[in-house]
Amino acid sequence: LKRNQGSRSSGSSGSTRTFNKLFSVDGIENGIILAAPSNKASQGVMWPARVRHVVETSMTAAGTVRRNASKNLIQVVFLAPFWNGEVSSASKVAEVKDQYSLGPLFELDRIDATASNIQKYPFDSLSIEQLQSSFRFLGLPKAVFPRYLDSHRLAVALKSYAKTHIPKVYSHDDENASASASLTESHILSVKAPIYPQVVLNL
Repeated sequence: LKRNQGSRSSGSSGSTRTFNKLFSVDGIENGIILAAPSNKASQGVMWPARVRHVVETSMTAAGTVRRNASKNLIQVVFLAPFWNGEVSSASKVAEVKDQYSLGPLFELDRIDATASNIQKYPFDSLSIEQLQSSFRFLGLPKAVFPRYLDSHRLAVALKSYAKTHIPKVYSHDDENASASASLTESHILSVKAPIYPQVVLNL
């Protein structure tokens, strides 16, 4: 799926983004979503990503959120992105069989928590036929499919782990989740996301 461009509202002074601090998405308690990367090389394609919990972002020095950062921004980790492989290969390797798989397996990003940037992750299990069917609508080169498959393998595995092993604290409690988001100066999605054990993230 491509990104929906309807996230902006126009006024007398031009276009401005409309934010909703309570915006949520089904399945956020399992941590996996489809999201639109900020990297322009992604071509606006919605891609599997893991939402980082606010505790995780504050514990990691490289991912610390400044207190004056927009509360509508959330940190996500894109799973097996294809666009970073394409960029890295352009300057290093002229001819490779799978240039879209050359980049890092994970890419940290910060995106606006809006309906145009975030969608529910649709799969609970892997079906090659379903993935092939959905891939056709993305408009990407056929050579991207192996990376697309890898991203969904990771997404389904992490989603399954969260459903089975991680307690759900705020999955159906928007009032307390909103209060926690206010206290931590973060978005409600970052509060509802699960806290994965570090051992899982290091696999």
